[in-house]
Amino acid sequence: MTAPERLDGKIAIVTGGAMGIGQAIALDLAGRGAMVAIGDIDEAGETLLLIEARGGCAVGETCDIMRSESVNAVVDGIAHGQGALDVLVNCAGAGAWMGLVETTDEVWARRSSSTSPAPFS
Repeated sequence: MTAPERLDGKIAIVTGGAMGIGQAIALDLAGRGAMVAIGDIDEAGETLLLIEARGGCAVGETCDIMRSESVNAVVDGIAHGQGALDVLVNCAGAGAWMGLVETTDEVWARRSSSTSPAPFS
């Protein structure tokens, strides 16, 4: 078995990195030496503390993947402050908390102009 590739000096963004699979990916990237920006609609404090406790470097950025201006702001902010972006992991997701039959066309076509998170999370 070979050792994981080192990512020292690399910049990574992980959407959905506050919990679950995204958190595991953020921890792995930081463990390999990458500076990780966690873009999530939820508070990324736990993930940030875990990364820092392990000697890694990370920042948390509020990011709603359903709003293009939110995504652009995170990418632009990291690129401007840290330099070139090397790794992008799109792990955030959105889903409707309703049955398929009850899902309206409006829910399917939800656009970034919407400010209400319901029925998505």
